[in-house]
Amino acid sequence: MSTIYDLNVVTPPSLFFKKNGPAILLIGGGNKWKHKVVDYFKYNWVNSEVTIFYADENNVENLIWLYHQAEHVDFILANIEKNTSYIDFALIGIWIANKKTFLSIDKSYQDLELLYQQYNLNNIEKNPISHLTAMKSIWQNIKYRIKRKV
Repeated sequence: MSTIYDLNVVTPPSLFFKKNGPAILLIGGGNKWKHKVVDYFKYNWVNSEVTIFYADENNVENLIWLYHQAEHVDFILANIEKNTSYIDFALIGIWIANKKTFLSIDKSYQDLELLYQQYNLNNIEKNPISHLTAMKSIWQNIKYRIKRKV
């Protein structure tokens, strides 16, 4: 199985500016799903550099860092589960309506229906990994359009 050309995993307080390929910000409760996403990229997104940004801890400094990264990435993958913090909710709330945001919500989350109704969301999956294929397709489409213009 082939591996990715370059996988850059960036956590606070580091600053890193991607050269090529998509930049993806991971926001949400827990770290287990974030590590699964990184593992997915190691083997399933080849022929491109990928930069993944996420914070392991929730504090004010990391919230500021995440907000700054969210402004500059190509995709935001947000995950809501039982242990999602108020800081994560605040950041997800800011970016939830943005077209570059993909949201996954654990099926055991109690207010799932409320979120659907409140935000009229259609970009929701139960598993964060489910969104990665869509992101890859979008990225390849963008890359193809850029090539055609040159």
